[in-house]
Amino acid sequence: RAREGGGATELEVRTSQAARDQAGAAVELADAVLMSARLDLEYCQVKAPISGRLSANLPDPGTLVGAGEPTVLATVIDDSEILVRYFVDEQQLLATRRAWQNRRPGEDGRPLLVVGMQLAGEEGFPHVGEFDRSDNTLDPATGTLGADARFANPGQAIIPGLFARLQIVLGEQERIVVPDTAVQRDTLGSFVLTVSPDRTVSRRDIKVGKVLERQRVVLDGLKGEE
Repeated sequence: RAREGGGATELEVRTSQAARDQAGAAVELADAVLMSARLDLEYCQVKAPISGRLSANLPDPGTLVGAGEPTVLATVIDDSEILVRYFVDEQQLLATRRAWQNRRPGEDGRPLLVVGMQLAGEEGFPHVGEFDRSDNTLDPATGTLGADARFANPGQAIIPGLFARLQIVLGEQERIVVPDTAVQRDTLGSFVLTVSPDRTVSRRDIKVGKVLERQRVVLDGLKGEE
């Protein structure tokens, strides 16, 4: 039967509508296939939650991963900053706490301790960081307290796992220093030889501190003009 105002029959109209619906269903199916492919592609890309240095791939290409239990594909470390672990002996810890009125660095407006770091083959302590945190108890087996110092690592020049020497700056004081080779020791203790204005040499007993860049700190026994 012909429809009013046109030459198409009812059958032709219904056939066209069915073809339109079939094409729409094909489009929806294609969209679903595209979405599935996008999901498959996304699952193939493992994105790390942090930026950093990537290790070598652990599984070989083509290996089935995640079957039954998680599979470690690689490890990523954020080395934009480095934490260096060091240990403070009991005597040094008690002396430091007395000097800081038993408060931790950073508390009560106190500045964080400045820490210098020296790597193998370096002179002095060119890397400068600061105290970050410490344990709350001493290790009874070693009598030491573990602590961490934080250092910026521009260019990722410092590789995690290296050994380093640290120098903790507790404060600044003026002290007399002499070449460590000039300090002699006998049964009476440490001493140096001094030259008087009349060019006579005499022994001077001294109390010594640490060695800093081959210079021995003299705590007592010498004056600056000697």
